[in-house]
Amino acid sequence: MKRTTRCFLVWLAVLMAACQSGCNNTPEKSPMEQKAATYLDNMEASAISLEHALQKVSSAKVTNTAKRMRETVALIKSGQESLETADRDVRAYVTFVNRNRGALVAEGLGHYVKVKEILDRPLTDKRRAIASYFSDMERWLSYSADHFAKLNAGDARVRRSYDRLLIEVNRSQQKYNFASDQYQRHLNSVAAQHPDLKKKFKRRYKTMKKELGWL
Repeated sequence: MKRTTRCFLVWLAVLMAACQSGCNNTPEKSPMEQKAATYLDNMEASAISLEHALQKVSSAKVTNTAKRMRETVALIKSGQESLETADRDVRAYVTFVNRNRGALVAEGLGHYVKVKEILDRPLTDKRRAIASYFSDMERWLSYSADHFAKLNAGDARVRRSYDRLLIEVNRSQQKYNFASDQYQRHLNSVAAQHPDLKKKFKRRYKTMKKELGWL
């Protein structure tokens, strides 16, 4: 290898090493921040899954055939699993923050503590409303699918039960809409009190604003 070529390669290697050490300004996360970010990632992902499950159930066409009704029941069961996961991830995050509040603040990670305010009673009420909505929808659709022939035949007793179950679905949907609206108000209030959260979590902000409900 010619001397000039060898010198050029050495110079290039030094330049790349300098760039890797000096051009990358992103500080390495501490073990505590890594844990906090993981809990937050899990909570965000499960909230998104729950939101998608809600959308699938809400947009399903359920009244044409018994087969479609049962297909929607399957979607609801999947949604109930998503809800359980989302609630579990919220509890895990809250437990982590409660146990490590002092350490988080000491490391300048107080924004993770502030996120916990988003997870207060309004989110609990919203999640309970989702659970009721899923449950009432499942009962109504399962009953409708099981008695589909009698409904089409005009059986009065079956129709009364069908109507009663449908009224419960409408009520639970109204309660969900109210709880969702109250949660959005709560989320806006927390965001106004802690405007730094938007800066700290730029990548997550749209998701947090949407579901945590946010997510």
